[in-house]
Amino acid sequence: MRGFNVIAGFFVMGVLGTAALSSPVSAAPQHRPVLAQSEQDSAREEMLEGKIKSYSDIVRRARRAVPGRVVGQDLQRAGRDRWVYRIKVLQEGGKVASVTLDAHTGRILSVKGKR
Repeated sequence: MRGFNVIAGFFVMGVLGTAALSSPVSAAPQHRPVLAQSEQDSAREEMLEGKIKSYSDIVRRARRAVPGRVVGQDLQRAGRDRWVYRIKVLQEGGKVASVTLDAHTGRILSVKGKR
């Protein structure tokens, strides 16, 4: 009888363990930190007010500086009242260049990795 209880105990632990691992409750939270959301809201607000350039305008400028396909982008704060876009461009031949632009003026601040 003791052997049966041990086997039954392992069975129950296995079933519960499998259920816990497949449960969405055990998955990592799908929310962003509050700071990231407020940063995003702030950037969107500034874009809607015309204080920063639109993403499409920035991409056009980056691709003029470095021809290729955009494979990554990032909008970051650069000081209290400034934003910069960092655009990654895949060039012909497979090399990736990084173009940093002032989000307010669209001016290119730097280009790294251009062929």
